[in-house]
Amino acid sequence: IPVLRRTWPEIRSLVDWCDGVVSHTSAHTAWMAAEEAGRPLAAVLLVPPAYASRSAPPPGLPNLGPLLNPLAWSMAFRFGRAARPILSGINLVRQEHGVKPLASLFTEGFMPPAFNYRLGQSNAFLDLLPANGAPLLDLIPVSTHVVKPAPNKPKHHHFTGYWFVDETDSYTPPRHLSAFLDAGPKPLVITFSTVMEVVRSLPGFEELLAVTRRQISEVAVQAVQQAGVRAVVYRQWFDESVALPESMLCVDDVPH
Repeated sequence: IPVLRRTWPEIRSLVDWCDGVVSHTSAHTAWMAAEEAGRPLAAVLLVPPAYASRSAPPPGLPNLGPLLNPLAWSMAFRFGRAARPILSGINLVRQEHGVKPLASLFTEGFMPPAFNYRLGQSNAFLDLLPANGAPLLDLIPVSTHVVKPAPNKPKHHHFTGYWFVDETDSYTPPRHLSAFLDAGPKPLVITFSTVMEVVRSLPGFEELLAVTRRQISEVAVQAVQQAGVRAVVYRQWFDESVALPESMLCVDDVPH
């Protein structure tokens, strides 16, 4: 909640400057600013399985087929009610800026109605989510070679392929990285995203994180060895007490 309040002034001023907003579904400040300013919104979802479909179950569940997948999604939406304390905080900030409160964090806050499209045509039970308030465009920056779109994907859902920031033109790698790159085939890059940084901020997780960090590092080494490839791994969350084979190099943040 403090993050929403801190980021509001700058994001709100940016929205005044632009004609439209492109924002991740969980970037609540940008969504609030777009709504408050009346700007068109293009929503971005990085995890395609997170939108409801007869063709696929909620993430982590087995595929139950087109008849039972809607039931699994309905149960997932009900489970989302457990996040009401977070929803209350977000709605408090929304109300401070005159923006309509969210009815559900799960179906409107993280996975809005535009992503969770109608699962049925007339059956009220299958029409799990409202169609109101949907963004004009839903962008999914994933390759269709990696994730096959659902057969009933609506027209406003667009798989765009991956997005990249071109930062390599002026970049000069350090000597140890250049030597590693020149010593063999192109390596993989192993990163741990930002999820671990979020977990690190939670109280009481320091001991658990120490164990988890080592386990993740050991799994990364085993995976590289079993695959018979070379890899560059980010130092950010790698436990450097885990021995690295010659096929791996630990580095700080680099363009990749």
